[in-house]
Amino acid sequence: MGKRKSLMKSLEAYEMVRDKILIGEKLPGTRLVLSDLEAELAIGPT
Repeated sequence: MGKRKSLMKSLEAYEMVRDKILIGEKLPGTRLVLSDLEAELAIGPT
């Protein structure tokens, strides 16, 4: 069950980043810094 939960969280993070790109908040080709994304999305490094 833990693996499924982490998969769901990673999918959620992916969708949040994708949405930011689609609405123009993050421009295509922009370097994504993991520590910045963690803070923006309120997620941990794992």
